[in-house]
Amino acid sequence: MPHRKRGFSLLELLVVIAIIALLIAILLPVLSSARQEAARVKCLTNLAEHGKFASMNAADDSQGRMHTPHEVSGSFWVAPGDFDWGGGNGQHQWFRSGPSGGPMIPFKGAQGRFMNRLAYGPVVTGSEDFSLFRCPGDENMVETVDYGPPSPLYRKSVFMATGNSYQGDLWNIAEKDPKTQNSPQARKEVRWRFGAYKRPQNLFPDTSKALLFWETRFMQAMTNTVEIASGGQAGTGTQFGNAPIEVRGSHGKFGRFNVAFADGHAATVACHKEGTMYRPSDFKELSPHFANIWRSVDWRYDNFPATKIRSNTPVSPNP
Repeated sequence: MPHRKRGFSLLELLVVIAIIALLIAILLPVLSSARQEAARVKCLTNLAEHGKFASMNAADDSQGRMHTPHEVSGSFWVAPGDFDWGGGNGQHQWFRSGPSGGPMIPFKGAQGRFMNRLAYGPVVTGSEDFSLFRCPGDENMVETVDYGPPSPLYRKSVFMATGNSYQGDLWNIAEKDPKTQNSPQARKEVRWRFGAYKRPQNLFPDTSKALLFWETRFMQAMTNTVEIASGGQAGTGTQFGNAPIEVRGSHGKFGRFNVAFADGHAATVACHKEGTMYRPSDFKELSPHFANIWRSVDWRYDNFPATKIRSNTPVSPNP
């Protein structure tokens, strides 16, 4: 009798397809998690390198500063220090080479960022491989929070906007300078820093907890906590965190962010909308600027009671 070749029945085929679909469903989250973990580790490696370069900068700087101003623009703008310490030219006008943003912020491109000089040499053209400053999980800034994206560019990619996925110390305190004029109302405003920007290495009370650089969303998470809302922002009348929100970090987990510390190490730290940070009001006896004491058990943005650091260089001889 003729031999008849037997094929798969419809039932068998459906069983095989179901098994393959099940395996894919099991493996995809595992592979996705592995990719996220690899990106997180690469990000931590980048930040650890930034910490080492900051220590090298302190060794070269006459004042021992770890995070120095942009070498071209100086510190005429009251809030440098955020992205202009390393990386390429960004598309936002504040962070590209050439005149941008008016006379107060003339140049903030790749040439003049102190860490570029250490990483790539004294001449920086802007065409270097700036992957050291690009987080593998680089994302947009969160829009639905206080301290949101300053322009639509930041809604696409922080690296695209600034040339740097990572952020540095940008917060300052506004005060009236008693040396300028007799009347308190007529006194000129002076900006002071309580974080890492322009701070000599010996003025960090605890380098193992003092923050140097971090994922951009970490700042958004911190300024939108219940604790920050309880303290407000001294000297400005601004109160952040009025509607606390849980912010997801660049590597997929809510309340978890990669940071670099002043002692050179990098780590993943927690910052949740409530319960991670101390309340500034707990430190009223420590400093008249207690509302700016931003810290947790594992990290600290502020360096009180160490002295404040002057942020802005006077534009005129008589500030």
